[in-house]
Amino acid sequence: MHSVEADVLRLAETQFALVTTAQARRRGMTRHQLHRRLATGVWMMPFPSVDAMSGVPWTFERVAMAALLAAGPLSALSHGSGARIWELRGATGDDVTITVPRGGIRRLPGIVVHGAVLWPEEVVTLPNGLRVTSPALTLLDYGSTVPKGELETATHDALFRGLLVVGDIERLLGRPLRGRAGAATLRAVLADVRQAGGPTESEAEVRFIRRVVRPFDLPVPAPQYPVTVGHRRFHVDFAYPDSMVAIEIDGGRWHGAPGDRLRDAERDLLLETDGWRVCRFGWTEINRRPALVANRIRLAIAGSRA
Repeated sequence: MHSVEADVLRLAETQFALVTTAQARRRGMTRHQLHRRLATGVWMMPFPSVDAMSGVPWTFERVAMAALLAAGPLSALSHGSGARIWELRGATGDDVTITVPRGGIRRLPGIVVHGAVLWPEEVVTLPNGLRVTSPALTLLDYGSTVPKGELETATHDALFRGLLVVGDIERLLGRPLRGRAGAATLRAVLADVRQAGGPTESEAEVRFIRRVVRPFDLPVPAPQYPVTVGHRRFHVDFAYPDSMVAIEIDGGRWHGAPGDRLRDAERDLLLETDGWRVCRFGWTEINRRPALVANRIRLAIAGSRA
């Protein structure tokens, strides 16, 4: 294989078996060589100036990369496609949606194209080369395509998994957002979060991972772990199932009222009766005494193995 062709194929391997015509030309491939590969079916052209190696399955990621190559380096996956890439709860569908700067490409066959401002710091390039809007910007744009309830589910999922914190959303909503239809819905979701007068449960759980688990090298617990005790089935915030250690994080939204505290105590008793060690922590403990929290968890794990 000639070195020029080998160089082009090496690049294609990093881009889901795709190259742009400009990329191939910069590596020394002539127009005649390009035309011959297209004419013989070795390559195909899904979008103008994008060349695809034939015989490779068209996965969602490959179609997405082809769209990004066609739209240029300032484009990014967004809206529902961004939600799918970030694996937000409830995000489904195979349609590819991208956002390009205003004045950029307006149409691509089979692709939904939006024109809007894309701030460089709100675009993330993933290890596989795909560019996607940040979790916060993804949620904002996703809010223009789904009902408020679905956006709220996706937002709490992103918070719970540590993809972002509330402050990331607040900073984004402070930008000029003319033409961004999802801004109003995301503001409403954020208002619900703040109405509790403190961090949401999801944010407290995110803070637990960031302040306690990672800095103190604790084993990564299983989140939202399902437990069945008798005829009752529920989820604990985090668990070490092998050690039967359950960790509950009390955020401001769900655990503040007396009735909530009573239900928490009843559930803790059920778990302990079934052999679980329950460690329950509040927002203040996680933020101000993370070392003590980590130590208590280590002791619980060690005690279960004694």
